[in-house]
Amino acid sequence: MPPVSDSLMPASYVRVMARTTPDVVRLLAGTGLTPAMLLEKHTVTVAQQLICVRNSLSMMRRPDWHLAWAKHCAERFHGPVSAAWQCAPTLGEGVETFARFMPKRIPYLSWRNTVEGLYWTLAVAPRMALGELSEILVELPLLSLVSYLSAMRPADVRAVVVELVHEPLVPPAVYRRWFKCSFRFEALRNAVTLPAHWCEVANVDYDACVWELALRRCREAEDEQRGEAGATASTAAAVSVRLHEGLVRQRVDHRLPCLEEMAEALHLSPRTLSRRLAAERTSYQMLLDRVRKPLAQDLLLRGLRIGEVANLLGYASPSSFDRAFVRWFGAAPRDLRAARGAGTAPGAGGTP
Repeated sequence: MPPVSDSLMPASYVRVMARTTPDVVRLLAGTGLTPAMLLEKHTVTVAQQLICVRNSLSMMRRPDWHLAWAKHCAERFHGPVSAAWQCAPTLGEGVETFARFMPKRIPYLSWRNTVEGLYWTLAVAPRMALGELSEILVELPLLSLVSYLSAMRPADVRAVVVELVHEPLVPPAVYRRWFKCSFRFEALRNAVTLPAHWCEVANVDYDACVWELALRRCREAEDEQRGEAGATASTAAAVSVRLHEGLVRQRVDHRLPCLEEMAEALHLSPRTLSRRLAAERTSYQMLLDRVRKPLAQDLLLRGLRIGEVANLLGYASPSSFDRAFVRWFGAAPRDLRAARGAGTAPGAGGTP
């Protein structure tokens, strides 16, 4: 499977940076792009995008520049996604559109969408090493989502909670001045949580025609992106996409598919699927574990019993899950909650 850094994403984010930085040539330094090329190209690679973000940091005059950017991103900077969620029938369908299509627009982040009891959470995690850019690149889409929620529920936005694993990049009061929600820094995950009943809130700007056109454009943009990538996706890529898209729609009463179920979804026999993955130097188990590892930690921290988590992740027994967890984190599942109480989390040991 090609590295995430080679994945394509819309060039629109670099164009926005080009408008707001004083030196476009300096912004594009090291990318192989020129200002003229940027006007013509529909996509850039993740690597080019990250170089531009890194170059832009030294040119930004305000420490809270990314908060200002995130505040306005929801309106139009996400292309057809912005158009779709602004005219969606309900707040829930708008947020689900965001969760569904943002992984394609921003390939270096993965999203997980869960509804549990009274709360609805969208959690995000980097899919590659982002270095010193990690905090800003995680904050931008999360706060863009908060901006959308603020527009939909301006009187109730304090019910929204933003969790960030890092320390605040500017004083917490600055975050709250831009976004009137609650913030929790040095948390165990990066996420936005909102009341689950907001899913049913009707959008007063709902327009059936524009909604359908925007969704169609979101799908077309995906197809164009795949076409520019130059080839049909590998079997491993197809499996990964199915697993990640399943997580976006996941609810706690569903579980991850076994090999036979994934093969059926891809219209293959289990033997053929295994053979094709082996030819790509991977296996269904390896791909599944990439998804299971972060999800296991998240579900345990939400208070689910070990047996419940084992079942959701598709393990035959709690003991099988226990062995996998020790391999990943170097600690047993039961140690996770104790580590949380001590202000730490498993993860220093173990293997991927």
